[in-house]
Amino acid sequence: MQTVYDNIHRYFDRFLPRQEDILKENYQDLCEVIKAVEERQASKASLLVQGHVYKFNRLMEKRARKERGRSEKGKGIL
Repeated sequence: MQTVYDNIHRYFDRFLPRQEDILKENYQDLCEVIKAVEERQASKASLLVQGHVYKFNRLMEKRARKERGRSEKGKGIL
């Protein structure tokens, strides 16, 4: 888990909204994954990870689109 966290942490501040509910949801997802791994439920852990990645990837893409939109507006036409 530490390796995953170390690799993705750099994207948190840039692409994930810093809202308490989102941080709690992220934490809860990861706790469920850890529990499934500890209980040796590989299929369940795999599904949980896939769902987590899908959900948070969508949030990160949404934020990235907003940032691109802001930077495009700032360029203006000369």
